[in-house]
Amino acid sequence: MVRSSLPWGLLIRRARIDRGLSQGALAHLAGISQAIVSYYERGRVTPPPDTVARLERVLDLKNGELRRALAGAGDASARTTAAPVEPARSAFLGTIGAVGWRSETFDLPAGEDGGDLAFAVDLRSHAFLVVIDAEGSGPAAVPVARLAAGCAFGAIVSPGGGVPAVEDVVEPTVRLWPFVGLSTQSASICVVSFERRSRRLRQCRLGLPPPFLRSGRLAQWTGKPEGPAGAFTGEYKLDQDALLVVATDGAAHLPTKGSGPLWNSPELRTLLAHATDPGEIVDMLAQRAVEPVAGERVDDRLAVAVML
Repeated sequence: MVRSSLPWGLLIRRARIDRGLSQGALAHLAGISQAIVSYYERGRVTPPPDTVARLERVLDLKNGELRRALAGAGDASARTTAAPVEPARSAFLGTIGAVGWRSETFDLPAGEDGGDLAFAVDLRSHAFLVVIDAEGSGPAAVPVARLAAGCAFGAIVSPGGGVPAVEDVVEPTVRLWPFVGLSTQSASICVVSFERRSRRLRQCRLGLPPPFLRSGRLAQWTGKPEGPAGAFTGEYKLDQDALLVVATDGAAHLPTKGSGPLWNSPELRTLLAHATDPGEIVDMLAQRAVEPVAGERVDDRLAVAVML
């Protein structure tokens, strides 16, 4: 396939898909993080020479194809040879794969960093997934998001507390928000716990779009508004190979081929019903993210797809 005329970020993405690799698989083979693969594919940061060589080898790009694409790019960032500074957010996202789930993360902050965060905590009998959307976008939202993440993490691993209920993780985090200028109208959180032995999944969600959960059948998990501050809660016993997708507003409202947001589209529901790998979900989100719509607001965008 001739790809020499493609922008270098799109060249990486097309070559990865041609090779049948997810972003996570490419990251593993190239010795980098999934978050930085996402940045490369969008042209946000430029890979240093040693990484370029590894990417060309892994993606079977012959005759310095990626190096030529970088050298021929018209923007100044593509000609930068200094190694990129990987945002600290990748340390949060890296915890999701560390708990043993098959997972992929779509991460596209509005700036070099952003206020959408996700992380996982492994308590052996249970694993927790936390997704946070702080008010605003880009670097300005980062400190509040970090603070909320620290509070949620502390509520999960508090000494002597055993395994907390998801409501007991959301409540102290929400109580913190007024002290940093947030409210339940300006910030969102979803906490999911998965009990490995019984395969029971429980959520407590405040403000984020309803997660998608496929377990035997496709369902958009709405829950009941009976948690702290009116948060939605719900519980589900999972079949094998269940699929969970949690997203912030920016990802859920990506454009579609129709007129509505992605989260309500038949296109996404069809993919969710048949996906065998979380990378399929992330690839679809990535494709929508590079198809701008006139007047579209630029927000932090984050989604986590997990096979349980």
